[in-house]
Amino acid sequence: MRVLISGYYGFDNLGDEAILAALVQEMGTRHPDWTPVVLSDKPATTESAYGVPAVSRDSLLQLWEEMGRADLLISGGGGLLQNVTSQLSLFYYLSILELARWRGTPYVILGQGLGPFLPFPGVKRSVRRALEAARAVVVRDAESLRLAQSLGVSPARASQAADLALLLKPAAPEIGEKLLSAWGVQRGEPVVGLTMRGWGSKEPWEAAVELCDHLAGVLGVRALLLPFQPEDRTLAWRIAAACEHEPLVLQTSLLPAEMLSLISRLELLVSMRLHGLILAAAQETPAVGLAYDPKVYAFAQEAGQRVLPLEQVTGQRLRIVVEEVWQAREASKGSHADAAKRLRQAAERNFTVLEEVAASLGMDEGRPVAQEIVEG
Repeated sequence: MRVLISGYYGFDNLGDEAILAALVQEMGTRHPDWTPVVLSDKPATTESAYGVPAVSRDSLLQLWEEMGRADLLISGGGGLLQNVTSQLSLFYYLSILELARWRGTPYVILGQGLGPFLPFPGVKRSVRRALEAARAVVVRDAESLRLAQSLGVSPARASQAADLALLLKPAAPEIGEKLLSAWGVQRGEPVVGLTMRGWGSKEPWEAAVELCDHLAGVLGVRALLLPFQPEDRTLAWRIAAACEHEPLVLQTSLLPAEMLSLISRLELLVSMRLHGLILAAAQETPAVGLAYDPKVYAFAQEAGQRVLPLEQVTGQRLRIVVEEVWQAREASKGSHADAAKRLRQAAERNFTVLEEVAASLGMDEGRPVAQEIVEG
């Protein structure tokens, strides 16, 4: 079976790349006879990283040809169907689904977080139509399921799982250890990671500076800044330059499995990035979330991680919470292991549904036929 995969791939966003890596990994393990083909902004880079065919996500000719060759389209995962970051982005992903309908290619919404939706004309109607035309809709959190149901999507069509990145297996432990060794970190020396991102005027870089100095000066712990996107690196260097005790900064991009190996070596991770928290949970690494978005808060609570709403973050409060998690890290190992097992089991439901759809394709005589053009 030829499976076309659509998502935010090829943009050096480690969270989305982790989702893709997990999809490719699980398909190769569970269904080696399936051929995944990825829509990517950098097809050659994607092919090199994951060893699967990739085509340009922006070439209408290639999209048309690949959609016609595919037996199934997967739209997922991550936050593709929302218009807070960009109305154009939402239009793109809805257009991909509409193209699938015109080409008669069945599709599945897999591992996605829906919304939020700004009140532009026709948006919710277009999203509802796209979801109703899917063979199945699998969302990654309870709020997305509630939103799908509020849009009128049939309960029989929509179900909840968890983020696909939870299924990703880490690279060998030696990878993370070797990266730290290159910075002069001794084997067994404690390290705390920070994954920060810009968020307008609420960017908590000063609190991060205070935390890095507290870790080094009071707890005697090395701090490591871990950018998850290229734009995060500028902020990381800004934080490092302002610190009295200069932290380490990851200067190169890592494959998702390599980042997992590195996170598994940390004693604790403080993250504004959702997938920082997701990868920490998968590796049973204690974490503190800084919630700029409801999805971050919701996942942290689901994973049993400490979380602070971004508007409440101050240097003092962040230091207190991180030190509490630091002191409790040994006692909390059991609860982190239980959470990781539960979350992985939930993530596996994505493939349970995907396999049910794939099986049904062999019995179905027809495919969806487009009725209307999706509105932007």
